[in-house]
Amino acid sequence: MGKHSKNAGGKGAEAPTYAERQMFGYGTHRERLGKDALLPFDHCSLTLSPLEDPVCTPEGVLYSRAAILENLLNQKRRLKRKATQEDAKKKEELVAKAAEEQAHAAKRLKRFEQTNFGGGGATNDDDGGGAGKPSKLAGIFWLPSQAPDQSDERKTEAAASKKETTTCPITGKKLRLKDLIDVRFTRVPESQQEEVQQFMCPVSRDIFGPTSKLVLLRPTGDVLLESSYNTAVKPEASYRGVPIQETDVITLKAGRNTGFAHANNVEASKSYMVGRGSGLADLRGQGGSAPSRFALSM
Repeated sequence: MGKHSKNAGGKGAEAPTYAERQMFGYGTHRERLGKDALLPFDHCSLTLSPLEDPVCTPEGVLYSRAAILENLLNQKRRLKRKATQEDAKKKEELVAKAAEEQAHAAKRLKRFEQTNFGGGGATNDDDGGGAGKPSKLAGIFWLPSQAPDQSDERKTEAAASKKETTTCPITGKKLRLKDLIDVRFTRVPESQQEEVQQFMCPVSRDIFGPTSKLVLLRPTGDVLLESSYNTAVKPEASYRGVPIQETDVITLKAGRNTGFAHANNVEASKSYMVGRGSGLADLRGQGGSAPSRFALSM
């Protein structure tokens, strides 16, 4: 007796096996990324082109100076426009609030005059309770319940104290112009260079590759292999006579992956809730051109 007959709930309602679900395209599909799917370490994270006058963020993201400066400038312009709109809105709210307070003050003055000089009890006409209805708390200004509400003012002050700043386009963390660090790569001598421009570690003289783990020394701006830093620089706590603390070392981010791949992974994975061959699944990415497998094998 086969597995389908054991799990059958009725004709045409048999539960598919794992192999059949894979045929339908359900589940998680993994794909090994090649060199073309990774951004080289010497490329700008914004323009995706070779670095020109490179700079680095405190989180280890590399940018071309012109690209990141233009991005930060656009962010400042956007924040300024937003702040201008918020200021105009606050002014309108203040004008409306002042008019409302003036109306309430006039009503309180009228109620005070009626209570003390009108010969009758105070009424709460401003509360909408009907004319002639006496107010029990009229004139008892020292009670906490009769004090003006300060919650709105506190919320306004808290919102004003929270000031938005420019952020890193990749990490989303706070980034200012003065936080950028100049980067200095050591070029490979022309006699040893290939067709493309190459860089090397100034300590070990090893050429950087796509999978090299690199660190940046903040005081000098030099880029070294992580292994060279651990063996030559870290024990001495200095490089070329410049003191180097552990807080001065920034690990550079690995090349960002392109397409649908997750960042900094050699293998990309994507889950499909609907079969890839059903026509309803999202087929964007490197596996988008794969042939349909939405059929059971006989």
